[in-house]
Amino acid sequence: MPVTSFDPDAIPTTPEDRILRIPLPKRVDGSLVYDRAMLAAAERQIVSKAHEAKVHETLKMRAVLLRECERDYDLRLKVQEQCRRSPAFFINHFGFSYDDREEDPVTPLILFDKQEQGVTEWYENYVKEHTKRVTWIDEKSRAWGWTWVAAVMSRLWAFLYINGWTVLYGNDKLEKLDDGGLKATHQTTFGKIRFAMRSLPSWMLPPGLIDDERLNKIGLIKHPLNNNMLKADFYSTNFGRGDRYSDVVCDEAASSQNFGAAETSFKQTTRRVHIGTTPRGRDNDFGRLRWGAQKKYVRTLHWLDNPKLGPDWYWEQREHYTRAQAAQELDIDYDQSVSLRVFPNFDRSKAVRQWVEVDGVRSRFDYDPRLPLYLAVDPGFDDPFAFVWIQENRLERGWRIVDHLQRSGRPGLFYVPFITGEIPDVTNDGDQWPYEYSVDEKEMIARHKEWDLPREIVGGSDGGAVTVHAEKPMYEQWTEYGIRAVDCVSFAGRGGDKDDAIRMVELAVPRITIAGRLETQRVGGPSVPTIVECFEQYSWVDRSNNPSGRKTKREPKHDVYCHAMDAVQMFFSDKDLEPIVQTVRKPRPPRANMDPDSMLPKIEKPLLLHGQDIDPIAQE
Repeated sequence: MPVTSFDPDAIPTTPEDRILRIPLPKRVDGSLVYDRAMLAAAERQIVSKAHEAKVHETLKMRAVLLRECERDYDLRLKVQEQCRRSPAFFINHFGFSYDDREEDPVTPLILFDKQEQGVTEWYENYVKEHTKRVTWIDEKSRAWGWTWVAAVMSRLWAFLYINGWTVLYGNDKLEKLDDGGLKATHQTTFGKIRFAMRSLPSWMLPPGLIDDERLNKIGLIKHPLNNNMLKADFYSTNFGRGDRYSDVVCDEAASSQNFGAAETSFKQTTRRVHIGTTPRGRDNDFGRLRWGAQKKYVRTLHWLDNPKLGPDWYWEQREHYTRAQAAQELDIDYDQSVSLRVFPNFDRSKAVRQWVEVDGVRSRFDYDPRLPLYLAVDPGFDDPFAFVWIQENRLERGWRIVDHLQRSGRPGLFYVPFITGEIPDVTNDGDQWPYEYSVDEKEMIARHKEWDLPREIVGGSDGGAVTVHAEKPMYEQWTEYGIRAVDCVSFAGRGGDKDDAIRMVELAVPRITIAGRLETQRVGGPSVPTIVECFEQYSWVDRSNNPSGRKTKREPKHDVYCHAMDAVQMFFSDKDLEPIVQTVRKPRPPRANMDPDSMLPKIEKPLLLHGQDIDPIAQE
């Protein structure tokens, strides 16, 4: 079934829409992690009834075991041995959870199928592999039960049954982990662990574990017989430093500003780290770990695994969330869960187009030779260069982005073939062309050979300056290869300052469409963001923790996402757009350095021809 556009302001009413409009998490390649068919009412009923039957049978077995073990010492030993062999058996038959939102807050913790599979997988591939370094990431939504299953009961099992198992728990604040030692509330992780221990039969616990203050301090639970320890600390540069741990458990890493510093520290203290968090965009320490090149194992734990929940539950929750909150808490959506987005009106489901139909012929939505082509450039070197190829459809008053390149560590001359569509054999000085190109880069260059040359190139002012990486300014070098760029001096020469340019892009966003291949294209390396991610992750600097209390001018973050957005802003900085609800558009004067004929809505030959002898742009 096709996925329709998700309207955050409308709660769907028809059964079909209530399934189609639920966002589902995606893999790196863009495919869905979960089959949308799992949302169908018949499927939800099947899994719900199967879990109800499992709960019924397990509760009966619990009652028998508890009754018989009270009077049969040999049976206790057998049960203890079975618990030692299987954390899932231990949780299913002796685990409890506490939720004060429920009428009866104390509930037997009986794992649903995906939880049980997850616990078994953790035991086989995390606990047993104690000699290997493992970074285990659980990206999760609410209502999966990660805290009770992974952070509480699984670690309590290891604490009781594995000798020499010491765990360090991390969170942004210590009081979220333990707010009182023996008096800790169930709102905290250690409060939950102590509740779970008190719920076990006394014959499963060593003496003093649940009531001895010497074994239960704030941020510490100590086993009196095997010296196992559960410790808690807040994320910082000293997190776990100087000690050694069997296991590190990190909760809500995406929401912490100090997780990156803690990660550097705990890598030296343990071979195993288990991170469980809801997402909060990509531009944070956890997001960079999750999407970076570091070796890791990632599981997606979605509320859809819970057999008690379905579309009706989702939409009931959705009524109480903003779009960004729902993306973080329910959807496991790294792109919509960004706070302080510069372009919150950008919606990839509406912007990205895979197909177009013209005169009954269906084809890929991509470069259209009937439309004029422009190129926006944000120059760099140590910072990345960013190139965005844009076409303008004057009849529809819209723009399509048809290509994107971001690359660092190369001088301006390296990028000439991406503009002209040809790799020169020699430089303008007669030397052999000094640059090699990857397979992806060669494919892009070949693609551009089939396109018209850009009618206009708009570039940042850095391209007009002499740098340590070249004897001539980049734009002057380009003219030797038939390329002329309009120098956009800090946005001022083209209609306003950066805030004005951002406003123009925001007004243009509903009219911008993006070629479907760009949703996953990363020419320049696997860590390069896609143009879609740049629109979604581009965000304002957070000034909420400003200690001076003084108002400061807002500004976007300078990060990996800003470069393509700077290029896009340069392109739109001289536009005179009105809100899309308007039907009358103010006239704007022709651009400087541009042929007046190019303002006509007809397609002409490009102004920039390969090999054309053009004088360098005069510097102001």
